[in-house]
Amino acid sequence: MAQVATTTASVRDIAVSVLSSIGNWFIKVGEAHSRSSKFEEMNNLTDVELATKYGINRDQIAAYIFRDRMI
Repeated sequence: MAQVATTTASVRDIAVSVLSSIGNWFIKVGEAHSRSSKFEEMNNLTDVELATKYGINRDQIAAYIFRDRMI
């Protein structure tokens, strides 16, 4: 007869997984807030200020803010 190995997650493993997921959620919320604040700040600049300070046009703001996420 073949033996079947089963594993069950311990309460500790489940707690670590849940807390890790919650922590990751807070990180994503923080990043989203930071990016939206930066978008608002840049959107309030004039076209000349955008070009001078960041070297971009108004239609490039989103790409500039998310440049670390784009491939």
